[in-house]
This record gives sequence, C-alpha cells and structure tokens, in this order.
Amino acid sequence: MIKGRNTIIRVCDGQISNKYTQKTMLKGRNTIIRVCDGQISNKYTQKTMLKGRNTIIRVCDGQISNKYTQKTMLKGRNTIIRVCDGQISNKYTQKTMLKGRNTIIRVCDGQISNKYTQKTMLKGRNTIIRVCDGQISNKYTQKTMLKGRNTIIRVCVGLKYEFNFSLRR
Repeated sequence: MIKGRNTIIRVCDGQISNKYTQKTMLKGRNTIIRVCDGQISNKYTQKTMLKGRNTIIRVCDGQISNKYTQKTMLKGRNTIIRVCDGQISNKYTQKTMLKGRNTIIRVCDGQISNKYTQKTMLKGRNTIIRVCDGQISNKYTQKTMLKGRNTIIRVCVGLKYEFNFSLRR
C-alpha cells in the first residue's frame, strides 16, 4: 500500500479496516467503499467520483443511484453495475467489454463465459470473476495479481456479499 501497488481489502461480515480505507482514499488511489445495510458515505463517494477514480459502490437491497451509474458509464470510468436476481443489461455489458473498459461479469449459479473471461484477462482489463462455492482458478488469480492488473475476485461462500478486492490505479 505504501508503494501504491495492488491493495487487497477483504470485507468479512461488513467489517473493513478503516486505517487502510482512509489511507488509500487520502492518496487518491482506487478505493473500495463497502456499504453495510445500504448506507454509504456521500462525502467519500462524491470525492472519488468527481475525480474520476475507480470507485466501487456496494448497494445493499439492490438499489443504486441511476444518476451516478449513468454518469460513470458515459465517461467510461470504472463502473459497477448492480445485478438484480442474476440479470444484467447485455447492452451495457457488451458495450464496456467491446471498448475495453472495466467490466463486471456477474455469474449466476457459478457459471461464467470462458470466452469473455479469457479475453479480458489476456488483455489485462479490469475483470470481475464471481466464483460459486469459493473456488477459483489459482492460475488466473496469480497471473493477474502478479502482473498488477486490476482484478476483482468475488468468492461466494454462502454469503452474497463477501468480496476480495485487489485494485490498482
């Protein structure tokens, strides 16, 4: 973290290290904001979004501000699209993938398109891989992490919102 390399912040049961969170935010690096019970700090959210930095907004109960979502997508910044009941807008998904922007791939029932996964990983783009039952390919994980690419690995272990984040500016 001191050298500005990939930072892993793991959020277990809604807890996060305030020390690391504040440190990364103050230095303007990629920031992970985890929202417990659907609440988020507007102050920090506005700051990171206005400066166009990578921002992850986790919204409990499946609600997210459409205004912010559209704004970040139109400007081609890192965008997280909330997926309700395993459905996602193919239009937005294809658009971000074709343009090589940070892409969120939500996998329903632990399945993911190998074609898209390989394509984004090989090109070093920001990729979110959702792994059901807490299993993930160590080969791909190590490869992307060692090369310092933005990688979001979401491991499902019976908890809907349990994330491992590795982000780099």
